[in-house]
Amino acid sequence: MVIRNSSLIRLMTLGLNLYKVEISSAEQNISIHKRYAYIFSSKTEIPFSDIDYVDYSFESITTDIGSAYRGFETTDQSERFAVYVVTHDNHKHLIASFIGEGAACTGMSGVLFSDDSLIDLSGTQEEESRKFAKYLAQFLGVKIGQPMEDIVDMRKCPVCAHSCSYYIPKCIYCGATLPTEENL
Repeated sequence: MVIRNSSLIRLMTLGLNLYKVEISSAEQNISIHKRYAYIFSSKTEIPFSDIDYVDYSFESITTDIGSAYRGFETTDQSERFAVYVVTHDNHKHLIASFIGEGAACTGMSGVLFSDDSLIDLSGTQEEESRKFAKYLAQFLGVKIGQPMEDIVDMRKCPVCAHSCSYYIPKCIYCGATLPTEENL
């Protein structure tokens, strides 16, 4: 699978900004090629075995603001959904971005009392990026998002080995009494 930055970006930058990702099932790796200004280039190789999880993020930029009567609320936005792979050493690598028109609809009150349009168009970037993230995670054999055990302090139940919070006295899976912090 080969993913490149858009033809429009390449055209607008006269080929100065190139970004290409190659995902090879035969070689079991991901190659990320970057080139800036024909001079600065880099290539990153990521073996599938180094990938911990797929990360998915969202950003938006306001492109239209309503009237003062409604409190200058956002009525339209441009959206960016990004899909990354995160390696076991916590390095994040961009695989693809999905950018398009977003809808920050304020409902009928926004149409009647603000400058919002009755028809608020939005792109398909959210659905496409979500499908791609799910496909990529399945293809790589990893999960989407950081495992909960890496985010919060968890401990293993001595009976069933499920992860449990340090703040509960009994395992929520088997009901076993968990050791208190003094007994650890």
